[in-house]
Amino acid sequence: MSSLRWVFFFIAFYSISARASDDLNLDSLELAWIKNNPVITYSGDPSWAPYDYNDNGEHKGISRNYLDRISEITGLQFKYVPSDSWTGIRDLFKEGKIMMIPALVESRERARHLDFSKPYINEEYVIITSEKERRIFDENDLANLRIVVVRDYWITNQLKTKFPRFDYVEVKSTPECFEVIEGGEAEAAIMDFTVAMYFIEKNSFSDLKIVPSIFEEEVIQMGILSGNEPLVGILNKALVSMDDSEKAEMRNEFFEVSLKSGIPRKYIRMFSMGLIFLGVVVIVVILWNQTLQKEVRSRKAAEGRLVQANVNLRAKSDELNQALDSLKKMQAKLVQAEKLSAIGQMSEVVNHEINNLLNYLRASISPLKRDIEFLASIQGKELTKKDEVEFDEIKKEVSVLLENLEQGSGQASEIITEIGQFGRAGNREKRPLNPNQLVEATIKLLNPSIPSGVKLVLDLQATRALLALTGPIKQVMINLLKNSLEAMGESGQIRISTYDHANDLVGFKISDEGLGIAPENHEKVFEPFYTTKKSSGGSGLGLAIVQKVVRDHGGSISLNSEVGKGTEFTLEFPAITG
Repeated sequence: MSSLRWVFFFIAFYSISARASDDLNLDSLELAWIKNNPVITYSGDPSWAPYDYNDNGEHKGISRNYLDRISEITGLQFKYVPSDSWTGIRDLFKEGKIMMIPALVESRERARHLDFSKPYINEEYVIITSEKERRIFDENDLANLRIVVVRDYWITNQLKTKFPRFDYVEVKSTPECFEVIEGGEAEAAIMDFTVAMYFIEKNSFSDLKIVPSIFEEEVIQMGILSGNEPLVGILNKALVSMDDSEKAEMRNEFFEVSLKSGIPRKYIRMFSMGLIFLGVVVIVVILWNQTLQKEVRSRKAAEGRLVQANVNLRAKSDELNQALDSLKKMQAKLVQAEKLSAIGQMSEVVNHEINNLLNYLRASISPLKRDIEFLASIQGKELTKKDEVEFDEIKKEVSVLLENLEQGSGQASEIITEIGQFGRAGNREKRPLNPNQLVEATIKLLNPSIPSGVKLVLDLQATRALLALTGPIKQVMINLLKNSLEAMGESGQIRISTYDHANDLVGFKISDEGLGIAPENHEKVFEPFYTTKKSSGGSGLGLAIVQKVVRDHGGSISLNSEVGKGTEFTLEFPAITG
């Protein structure tokens, strides 16, 4: 048995050497290059399974299978140098520690430093999305979705260049894409079909689905550090020599329906060559037939699981629809609760202001009564010069007192009316809304609570209206102005401006000279229940509701703030055109 094993190794070695020198048609320069560079150092993406990934310091993936096969037919040895990121791979190139990357997509930036082999994998991009009644036909269907992408990937740069207005959520690795979609932080991801199938099958993501992509296909190549042209030619000749069955074997290893014998491929190939050499064709045919039967059984089992998964998904869909209805009702209650909270916070100041108005009105009543008594006393009498002078003065005084009464009562009425309108839920029909009038009405409502040392500067330049629910939009303005007032304290300047945007948008800017917000908290301020108002008992719902209302109106909100210099919020909504 021992002698037979050596026969098999001799046959394999002879066949591999013959193929490297004859079948590959390597020229003298390429053969010399292999002799002088027998070991090729390389690195790869640590989390791009099944093409490339790091398994506890060991390189695995489809690209590793290709390298093993190239090693067998050329004699080259490939040494893996681990890296934890694309940035780390670039550093390895700069430090001269690696010569190539076995799997990547060519780009103009990469072509400055790398040469590329012939493509050895062509794959379509697909869209991964949560299982909902969603149809995606073109980029317009993606425009209102949050799309998760891997930072620095080729497809990520292509998407940002071609579709800059998409809402992107960036992560560090492919596995995080699925975690983000599962967690509801994004609704879609764009990746190639093989990667998508691998992660969905491996992690049993039954609540995700694959939608055909509207994007171009992906072409995977090997990248070689410039200046190593002979290696490019060697790799190309090795890749061309591989037939479709070999390529399918190297790919299918990573999927459940593929054959997994547990025996290393090179020993299977040696043993098969020995069997062919000995003429045992019948055994090979029997084994192949058994493999096909196993694959058929596996496919049928997979179909059964898919049918059951579809039933489960329908049940989940019904549960999610019910949960969504409950969330919408809860959201409406939270919005109304935030309105009541805002009214409660203003009530003390408004009460004080109205009491001041009432005291002002009462102060006018006493002199008015005195004037009326004088007029009654002189009725029917002949007036002296002194009476005539006093009569003229009283007429002027009565006119002023009546005007003061009218203005004071009108101002109190306006304050009460605005609070009542803000507190009501109102109807849900969107109506044309003048941005400038909205700002003025909001200031009128908040005016009693504005400290005397705070200066309001208005720059109302908008000429177009927006289609909106008046109550929620007014709540947005009140919440933002309240935040600015709290950040300002007793003095400073708040600037409010409206403007027309060139892209059929109408905008608002609210800026203050308050404390500002630290950079690490810019995103947090829009999260529900996040608040910095611990002492005042803030609910943490104000800006979360503001963002939700703005998005429900098809608008956007952005924040620019610097600690110690103030904060500026920018809101933009679709303008009514035509």
